[in-house]
Amino acid sequence: MNRKVKEIVNKIKNKMNICSVIVIVILVLLISLQIIASLYQLYLRNTTITVTCPEEGNIWYSKGFHTVKWMAPDFTTHVKIELYKGDTRIELVVDITKNDGDYSGTFMLDYVPAWNYRIKIIDCNNSEIFGFSDYFEYNLYWEPPTNTTTK
Repeated sequence: MNRKVKEIVNKIKNKMNICSVIVIVILVLLISLQIIASLYQLYLRNTTITVTCPEEGNIWYSKGFHTVKWMAPDFTTHVKIELYKGDTRIELVVDITKNDGDYSGTFMLDYVPAWNYRIKIIDCNNSEIFGFSDYFEYNLYWEPPTNTTTK
């Protein structure tokens, strides 16, 4: 009987060792997946373009001199700039410019006044790296405020 008990105990130990190995392998895989997910999130943060100007509440005017500002990954050497009304591209502002975070020029000529314009900056080498500005307002012309005070 003692011998039979020892055989059963050894079988249980072997099965426990196999189960332990399986559990360890599963834990290693889960930790690896978590590390990969964290690295991917870090990659995504470093592969997006953040448009800082124009901002929500800005008003741009027809034929005005406008400045676009952005922050992009260091590996982005050149970008292109597009103008959108809502989700529709309406103008290619510039096909290629250096990724220096700043572009100024005269554009937005005679579009319909609206509040839902925005700028899109795109990495010229990888169109999956891009960013949109906040929505801003556009008007046809600028009128200085009228003096309403009386003397």
